[in-house]
Amino acid sequence: MDITKKNAIIGFILIVVIVLSFIIIPILINTGQLLQSQKEYTNDKINQDMPDRVEYLKATGISYENNTIEEVRLMTARAQGSNTIDVKKVKFVISKQNLYKEINASEFRLDNTQDANNFVLRNSNSFVTITIDLDKDIESGFKLNEGESIIIETHTEYGDITIIELNAPDNIEPNSEYDL
Repeated sequence: MDITKKNAIIGFILIVVIVLSFIIIPILINTGQLLQSQKEYTNDKINQDMPDRVEYLKATGISYENNTIEEVRLMTARAQGSNTIDVKKVKFVISKQNLYKEINASEFRLDNTQDANNFVLRNSNSFVTITIDLDKDIESGFKLNEGESIIIETHTEYGDITIIELNAPDNIEPNSEYDL
């Protein structure tokens, strides 16, 4: 094969590669843009479907008199993977046997915050202590006698629910604290 035929074949191959690249590059760019928009849509959808649940880190019952638990303190945080939660917009549904009561932020006390400005749980280090007075804030029928239990449902502003059952110890002494 002489040099001119070799150069002609190389030139032809070069022209074919250039033409193919002009066809393939736009296809690759369009595919990349399509995948990027699908990724953004998926991320938006995941964030919409992300639960906004409250997690209970600790539940403490306080007995002041009469061998009953009159006050409950719930140390709460954002559940793993949850979005920001404004604790002031949380409502509780408390039930005990045949009693049922719904309370909102005006009926419980918020304190002992860590990294939760204005009672908003923004990250995994944030927590808020919620104090519910079972004797005064709700009704005296919700006080826990020895061995009794109550169920507390926590409803976030987006409708996600966390349920916890608190059990009073079998022996309650006045002026004492108990893990529930």
